[in-house]
Amino acid sequence: MIERSRRTTIVLLIASALILACVPTFALAVTPIPTFDPNSIGTSIVETANAAATQTQLFTTPTLTPTFTSTPTKTPSETPTPTKTFIFLFYTPTKTATLSATEKADIKDYACELITQTPEDNNTIGGGGFFSVRWQVKNTGKRIWDSNAIDYRYKSGTKMHQQPVYDLYRNIAVGDVADVIVDMTAPTTPGKYSTAWVIRAGKTEFCKLTLTIEVK
Repeated sequence: MIERSRRTTIVLLIASALILACVPTFALAVTPIPTFDPNSIGTSIVETANAAATQTQLFTTPTLTPTFTSTPTKTPSETPTPTKTFIFLFYTPTKTATLSATEKADIKDYACELITQTPEDNNTIGGGGFFSVRWQVKNTGKRIWDSNAIDYRYKSGTKMHQQPVYDLYRNIAVGDVADVIVDMTAPTTPGKYSTAWVIRAGKTEFCKLTLTIEVK
């Protein structure tokens, strides 16, 4: 477009020169031929360029300025309300162990009667001497003395025995007599000594048997 405007300007100037050349010359009114200004072409070009830029600006689609979108803030989760827990306690009675017939026995079920005792109480024994005491006892209770469940053992007093527990050598029926024998050794120091033994069925102790000797 600038080149076209320039050509148009040149053509107009040439046409004006030719017209002026054909007009008759008057002495009194001589119109001078306008001098060609080379800068006028540049001015026209600049004005044409400015007009084109203005039009371009009017028809140019404006660039959209991006709008900043804020990132949504995360909404905090609600804290769950703790649920009450109910604990049910059920009472379970403790089972009581059933005792055997022997453990439930009382003194009436198991009883005895002393028949004889050798040696008798206050008998003199030499110091350090070996001897055996024998008690003959009768079963006066309501139960048989089972040799697998009944024994006789040391209870208290001077420990003159050679072993603390003995088993019955046989079953003793109600009304029957048994020999309860314990091997002993007399103390070496002179004096009186006593010892006590019992027959026991399970946890039931009955038939207490005692002996007192004098050592010289």
